Amino acid sequence: MVLLSGWFFIVVPKIIYLANRMKLSGYDGL
Repeated sequence: MVLLSGWFFIVVPKIIYLANRMKLSGYDGL
């Protein structure tokens, strides 16, 4: 499960980053 948590710490910030970019672009679909 260490591998899974490591994957989480990589993927979750990317999702947050993409969501913030979409909001800045005026797209609030999430």
